[in-house]
Amino acid sequence: MTIALVPWIVLAGGTGALVRYLLITALPLTQARPLPRGVLVVNLLGSLIAGITLGLVYRSLISMDVALIVWVGFCGGLTTFSTVAVETILIGRERPRLGWWNIGVTTVGGCACAAVGFAFAGLLGT
Repeated sequence: MTIALVPWIVLAGGTGALVRYLLITALPLTQARPLPRGVLVVNLLGSLIAGITLGLVYRSLISMDVALIVWVGFCGGLTTFSTVAVETILIGRERPRLGWWNIGVTTVGGCACAAVGFAFAGLLGT
């Protein structure tokens, strides 16, 4: 990574954080909907974008510099493990099974989204 990428990573990170804020605000955690939908959506979306980006790099359709801007910047600002951890603890205090469900859906879903994104990028490269 060169120093010239830093402003682009910062800009992409700020954009990702703004998108995260908007999605989490649009899909709040409520008593009626105790799973953190907004956080789940941003983490699954970030995994999908990361998978697509990896597939595009793998197929030499984008440079590693562009991938770093997307991964470190946008996806780094968009996704959030710390919020998953805090919300899982909050949910798990009252409903332990739901807390574990949140961990499972986030982990398995994130890996699945990354794999789907990687496969989708393969279709773009043909």
